[in-house]
Amino acid sequence: MARASTALLEWLRPGAVRRPSIRPLEAGLRPNSRLDESQTIVTSPELTPDDVAALGALVFVSSGDAILRLDDAGTTPLASNLGGRVTAMRVVGSNLVAAVEGRGLIQVRADGTATDLSDNALVLRCVTDILGLKGAEPSRSGDLLVAVGSTAVDSMSWGQEFVAKRRSGRLVRVHTDGRAELVADSLGWPSGLAQGTGENILVSLSMDHRIEERSTTNLGVPGKAVLENLAGYPGRLRERPGGGWWVAMPYLRNRATELLMSEDEAVADMLKNVVETEWLIPMLRSENVYRDPLQIGQQRVMGQLKPWAPPRTYGLVFRLGTDGRVVESAHSTPDGHRKGVTGVAPLNDGTVVVACQGARAVVSVREMQP
Repeated sequence: MARASTALLEWLRPGAVRRPSIRPLEAGLRPNSRLDESQTIVTSPELTPDDVAALGALVFVSSGDAILRLDDAGTTPLASNLGGRVTAMRVVGSNLVAAVEGRGLIQVRADGTATDLSDNALVLRCVTDILGLKGAEPSRSGDLLVAVGSTAVDSMSWGQEFVAKRRSGRLVRVHTDGRAELVADSLGWPSGLAQGTGENILVSLSMDHRIEERSTTNLGVPGKAVLENLAGYPGRLRERPGGGWWVAMPYLRNRATELLMSEDEAVADMLKNVVETEWLIPMLRSENVYRDPLQIGQQRVMGQLKPWAPPRTYGLVFRLGTDGRVVESAHSTPDGHRKGVTGVAPLNDGTVVVACQGARAVVSVREMQP
């Protein structure tokens, strides 16, 4: 009945009905093969890289319930068996602050010792990113801002939150004494945090395809859009030495999924009769292309994937300038092999370390020269 009413309204007043559109990958987001051509730092079938962090010349990556230090030998455990999966990680001061599923926030020192910072219920589950706040007020110095993707599922269940069309994400302020304060609610999977201009912060809102700037004095109020109607679902943000930010884009939008999500009956049928790994939604990794739903136009001739095919898995990381423009990007198109970018860490020497969870690899990309 709702569809009939919408169709009638659109026929009577064409401008009254808004159909979802996907912005093309153009200008600074023009597809290329830089991720596939990038240097591999480490790769392993057992590796599930999620987040990366740089502390001076040292680079760390989270994988499962461990934090690993990247070195010439590959990886060396800095901290392991933390009591749960490490869901986010950030350098704050001279130490790492990590979120552990079921344990909360912990501080990890350079020697690997871990100290609990907060086990408040607000930050026990589905933490997607962490940011150390800076402010003029001494009472606020040292506070952490924590992004919680969902209150209904864990951090590995983005697809379930997406299909359910829930907006249960939160921003939580954690004080130096471990107290946690809810400062923003009902968000569409907040997935990235970064220091913005002045005392403002940038927030990635995955389900809204949007990156916005919010004031730290009133984080519950929607902020000014820096980028909106993105071609994908933005993830973690990291400040770039010299200005600007690097953005990880774990998933790219496609028209097949957009069409499915507009049909509630089709979504209900998919939930009831199709296993989750075969849902017609973006994924970090495609284990078996022959079982991809409808192939989404990917398998064309003799099993070969075409680079211009509608993506179910994709690799994308891009640099955002201080003026809000995309300066450059690195891609792994549907026929590539560096998919599912979940973490990014720009270094002082002009290289960017990228965690490709879908490819079980950590790679290094050189920034383009101006």
